[in-house]
Amino acid sequence: MKRSNCVINGNQPRYRIRVKIGEDLNGKAVYKSFYGKGKVEAERKRDEYLAKHKNVSEDRTFGQLMFYYVYKILPNEGLAAGTVELYERPYRLYIAKSDIAIKQVSDLRPSDLQTFLTGLTIKSSAMTSLVKVLRRFFRWAYREGYSTDIMYGVTTPKYPETAQIDRIAVFNDEDISNIIRTPNRLHFAFLLALSTGLREGEILALRYSDFENGVVTVQRQLQEFYEITSDGYRERKTKITEPKSKTSVRAVPLPENVHL
Repeated sequence: MKRSNCVINGNQPRYRIRVKIGEDLNGKAVYKSFYGKGKVEAERKRDEYLAKHKNVSEDRTFGQLMFYYVYKILPNEGLAAGTVELYERPYRLYIAKSDIAIKQVSDLRPSDLQTFLTGLTIKSSAMTSLVKVLRRFFRWAYREGYSTDIMYGVTTPKYPETAQIDRIAVFNDEDISNIIRTPNRLHFAFLLALSTGLREGEILALRYSDFENGVVTVQRQLQEFYEITSDGYRERKTKITEPKSKTSVRAVPLPENVHL
């Protein structure tokens, strides 16, 4: 009869082995349990896990491994080009030349990442993008066996809102009149923007067939982005794409003065 030392699901005897796999931000040990019908099976599962998640690249730094992920893995994960650019930018601006980039991946701890993030003085939106790509990177590194996922112990720094909110400048009647009266090859685009509130990318992606019966149908957009290549090269490109959300596809009534 195989030995057991615990019961799971109410009535299934199992043998359990607990192994320390790391520490959280406060230095508290984090454990993972491995179950088997007997000790041998539980030990086999433990050994397989530890072998898979042992850092298989002891000589690779955090910066080197993240460069590999950002430029060779991330572009092939099925993300939109704009999203890839959104994740590549924080790596290039904040991680690539930082002190933390030269640390061995195996030596990184949650406290290292927390100190790195807290020491940055950047906008909240930039911090959000940076944390997102770090979480995505460490999930990948964990799956591939390069590192444990140490982001579970890291929180996003919060900055006090001390800056004054600027008043939004809008066109007054005189401004609008001057825009309408001034000859320009983009006159119709300006008129369309003023009268419908369409975004620049939506206007530039319109076709003649989108105008019908006093209504303009928005169903695509012109997107500008940097295409990221595997060697780190960034090439500016434009592309007609579908809107990001279904609610962006809409029919907008046109005033009489902008009918085709």
